[in-house]
Amino acid sequence: MSMLTTSLKRRIEALQNECDLLAQGMDNLSLQLQEAYHHLKDHEPAYVARQMGQPIPETPDDIGPELHPPEE
Repeated sequence: MSMLTTSLKRRIEALQNECDLLAQGMDNLSLQLQEAYHHLKDHEPAYVARQMGQPIPETPDDIGPELHPPEE
């Protein structure tokens, strides 16, 4: 029984380590996605707002100059 207990404890430890690595990977991916949205926000603020669950900007200043050509 002792051998089985030792084996199970090692397996649990290995699974916990794997879970920690996967959680760290998810954190890294989350940070990368957040950074990508930050860079994209200047060019596509409406898309980023939708993806982030935020209100979509409605004023020309919030939307960006590329969608509103200068008036002559």
